[in-house]
Amino acid sequence: MKKPTNRKAVVISTVLTALILAIAGTAVFAWDRISATGATQTVPTPVIQQVSVPATQTVSNNDQTLALEQANAEIAAYRVQLQQAAQALNDAYAQINALQAAQNQPGRGQFFGEQEGGEHEHGRIIILQGDGNG
Repeated sequence: MKKPTNRKAVVISTVLTALILAIAGTAVFAWDRISATGATQTVPTPVIQQVSVPATQTVSNNDQTLALEQANAEIAAYRVQLQQAAQALNDAYAQINALQAAQNQPGRGQFFGEQEGGEHEHGRIIILQGDGNG
C-alpha cells in the first residue's frame, strides 16, 4: 500500500535546503573575496633599483656605417620578398576571377535536370562540356 506524502512538508524542506545552500555559497564567496583582498594588501611594493650606465660609450663611424649598410641590405631583401608575395597574391586573385568568370557564363554545360541524348536505362545521361582550359 502506498503511503500518502505531505506535499507541504516536501516544499518547505526544498525551500529550506535551497536557502541553506545559498547562504553557504555566499559565505564561501565572501570568504574568498576577503582572503584575496587581505593577500593583495600584504604584498610589499617592489623596490626600484637604479642601475648606473657608463657615460662614455664610443662607437666608431666605421661600425655605424657597417651596421647601417647591413640594415639597408636587409630592408632591400625584405622589400623584394614583399613585392614577390604581392605579385603572387595578385596572380592568385586573377586566376580566381578568371575561374569565376568562366563558371558564371551561361550555356557552358549541361546540368542536372537538363537532358541530352535521351533516357538511359539507369537514368539520365548528363554530359558536361568544357572549353579544354582545365
